[in-house]
Amino acid sequence: MKNNNEKKFIGGDMDDFGKTFLYQNRIFRAISETKKSYCLELLKCGLVE
Repeated sequence: MKNNNEKKFIGGDMDDFGKTFLYQNRIFRAISETKKSYCLELLKCGLVE
């Protein structure tokens, strides 16, 4: 990466849930618009806790 502010997608093509990318030396998961409400429900139900 040229600088620390660039996004670099990692892995293969986007799956139906989203895409993983590296940004400022941290790993993030971009959630596709079609899975947004499903993801929010998973977070609200306490599954992640």
